[in-house]
Amino acid sequence: MFDDKWFLRTKGTAMGNCFSPAYANIYMAKWEREAFHQSPKLPEAYYRYLDDIWGIWNHS
Repeated sequence: MFDDKWFLRTKGTAMGNCFSPAYANIYMAKWEREAFHQSPKLPEAYYRYLDDIWGIWNHS
């Protein structure tokens, strides 16, 4: 409920649910596996915590 109106979620996961971090981790693991498999160049450093990424890219 927001501003005295009811809304129904049809896609995604609510923030704060205990399983939301697991969904984010599963999605990002699949994304990075596919991205790194398709790319001939890899980052020098790549760190991820759930859906936050930090890395060093030395390529053009």
